[in-house]
Amino acid sequence: MNATETRTTEDRIQNITEFWAEKTSRQFVSLKVVREALADVPREELDAELVRLYRARKVNLVGAAGRWARAEVGRENAVQAGGDPKHLVAWNG
Repeated sequence: MNATETRTTEDRIQNITEFWAEKTSRQFVSLKVVREALADVPREELDAELVRLYRARKVNLVGAAGRWARAEVGRENAVQAGGDPKHLVAWNG
Protein backbone atom coordinates (compact mmCIF):
# COMPACT_ATOMS: atom_id res chain seq x y z
CA MET A 1 0.00 0.00 0.00
CA ASN A 2 1.45 3.37 -0.96
CA ALA A 3 0.91 6.77 0.69
CA THR A 4 -1.75 7.78 -1.85
CA GLU A 5 -3.93 4.83 -0.89
CA THR A 6 -3.85 5.69 2.82
CA ARG A 7 -5.07 9.28 2.37
CA THR A 8 -8.65 10.27 1.71
CA THR A 9 -9.68 12.05 -1.45
CA GLU A 10 -10.35 15.11 0.72
CA ASP A 11 -6.77 15.00 2.05
CA ARG A 12 -5.42 14.70 -1.46
CA ILE A 13 -7.53 17.64 -2.72
CA GLN A 14 -6.28 19.73 0.19
CA ASN A 15 -2.65 18.79 -0.46
CA ILE A 16 -2.75 19.51 -4.18
CA THR A 17 -4.63 22.81 -3.87
CA GLU A 18 -2.40 24.09 -1.07
CA PHE A 19 0.76 22.99 -2.92
CA TRP A 20 -0.19 24.68 -6.20
CA ALA A 21 -1.53 27.81 -4.49
CA GLU A 22 1.81 28.24 -2.72
CA LYS A 23 3.85 27.34 -5.81
CA THR A 24 2.03 29.80 -8.06
CA SER A 25 1.32 32.48 -5.41
CA ARG A 26 -2.34 32.32 -6.40
CA GLN A 27 -5.25 31.49 -4.15
CA PHE A 28 -7.18 29.53 -6.77
CA VAL A 29 -6.01 26.42 -8.59
CA SER A 30 -7.40 25.15 -11.88
CA LEU A 31 -9.55 22.05 -11.64
CA LYS A 32 -7.53 20.85 -14.63
CA VAL A 33 -4.48 20.65 -12.35
CA VAL A 34 -6.46 18.90 -9.63
CA ARG A 35 -7.92 16.38 -12.07
CA GLU A 36 -4.49 15.62 -13.56
CA ALA A 37 -2.96 15.14 -10.10
CA LEU A 38 -5.84 12.88 -9.01
CA ALA A 39 -6.23 11.01 -12.28
CA ASP A 40 -6.66 7.73 -10.39
CA VAL A 41 -9.89 9.02 -8.79
CA PRO A 42 -12.96 8.46 -11.00
CA ARG A 43 -14.45 11.73 -12.25
CA GLU A 44 -17.84 11.11 -10.61
CA GLU A 45 -16.18 10.46 -7.25
CA LEU A 46 -13.95 13.54 -7.52
CA ASP A 47 -16.86 15.76 -8.57
CA ALA A 48 -19.00 14.47 -5.69
CA GLU A 49 -16.18 15.12 -3.21
CA LEU A 50 -15.57 18.65 -4.54
CA VAL A 51 -19.29 19.48 -4.27
CA ARG A 52 -19.41 18.00 -0.75
CA LEU A 53 -16.40 20.09 0.30
CA TYR A 54 -17.97 23.17 -1.32
CA ARG A 55 -21.22 22.68 0.59
CA ALA A 56 -19.24 22.13 3.81
CA ARG A 57 -17.33 25.36 3.03
CA LYS A 58 -13.99 23.61 3.12
CA VAL A 59 -13.26 24.69 -0.46
CA ASN A 60 -14.30 27.64 -2.55
CA LEU A 61 -15.24 26.86 -6.14
CA VAL A 62 -15.55 29.67 -8.69
CA GLY A 63 -16.11 29.95 -12.40
CA ALA A 64 -13.38 31.29 -14.64
CA ALA A 65 -14.14 34.79 -15.91
CA GLY A 66 -14.05 35.36 -19.64
CA ARG A 67 -13.78 33.06 -22.60
CA TRP A 68 -9.97 33.08 -22.60
CA ALA A 69 -9.80 32.09 -18.94
CA ARG A 70 -12.32 29.29 -19.44
CA ALA A 71 -10.29 28.02 -22.40
CA GLU A 72 -7.12 28.03 -20.27
CA VAL A 73 -8.62 25.95 -17.46
CA GLY A 74 -10.74 23.85 -19.79
CA ARG A 75 -14.51 23.73 -19.85
CA GLU A 76 -14.34 19.96 -19.70
CA ASN A 77 -12.70 20.18 -16.26
CA ALA A 78 -15.51 22.19 -14.67
CA VAL A 79 -17.69 20.81 -11.89
CA GLN A 80 -21.33 21.81 -11.48
CA ALA A 81 -21.91 23.40 -8.06
CA GLY A 82 -24.35 26.07 -6.99
CA GLY A 83 -26.03 25.97 -10.39
CA ASP A 84 -22.99 27.12 -12.39
CA PRO A 85 -19.89 25.46 -13.81
CA LYS A 86 -16.87 26.01 -11.56
CA HIS A 87 -13.34 25.89 -12.97
CA LEU A 88 -11.15 26.96 -10.04
CA VAL A 89 -10.78 25.73 -6.46
CA ALA A 90 -9.21 27.13 -3.28
CA TRP A 91 -8.85 25.39 0.07
CA ASN A 92 -10.51 27.40 2.83
CA GLY A 93 -8.56 25.84 5.72
